[in-house]
Amino acid sequence: MRLRLQWVLAAISLILFASGYLLMMMASQESAPFDELSREEQEQIRQEQTADWIRNLVELSDEEKTIYDAILNQWAEISDYPRGRMVSSKLSSGLLQYMDGELLNDPVEYETVSEEMARSYLEARKIPACLSQADVTPPIVVRGEDYCRTGNNKPPRLDLEERQKTGPVHDFSRIGFNSDHDQVVLAYGYGCGPLCGFGGIVTLSKVTGEWVVNGAYMEWIS
Repeated sequence: MRLRLQWVLAAISLILFASGYLLMMMASQESAPFDELSREEQEQIRQEQTADWIRNLVELSDEEKTIYDAILNQWAEISDYPRGRMVSSKLSSGLLQYMDGELLNDPVEYETVSEEMARSYLEARKIPACLSQADVTPPIVVRGEDYCRTGNNKPPRLDLEERQKTGPVHDFSRIGFNSDHDQVVLAYGYGCGPLCGFGGIVTLSKVTGEWVVNGAYMEWIS
């Protein structure tokens, strides 16, 4: 009887050990860095992300288009590139993602960002959208709309001559609004070449019917 009990306990221990090992292996596979996956696994993830992007893609509202155009034109006024600026069509969901908690929990640092604006921004950022050339005024150029609408990550890189013609490239996130739709927040990135760029958070307010930048918080620079 005692021997049979020992065998039962040993079997239970072995089952628990095997289950724990299996769970550990599954967890390690789920958290494995992308570059450590096989090419087939990487391609499968890319295809799933592309399908999700296309399925959830939405069109921007007229109000959102006006806000992006306002930001670009206000920055263009002080630009060193009089021929205009370039902006990425894809409204990135990954810009400054590590800052989510700070936007909600540090109202002193981000004095023009209310909690409702931050929460609206965090929700809006999950929904993919593309900026179109028709959404902005010349000489601003929208780059990569075809890539955005087909779910591809990035259009081909510009060569040096093309970059000199167009100037820096902007990236923007989706926009977070307050309840009155007269205050907004979004993330931005600004690339002007290798080890040349910066990014952060920008806010705008609606003043006599016009959107005006009223706050900017630089979070990185290279």
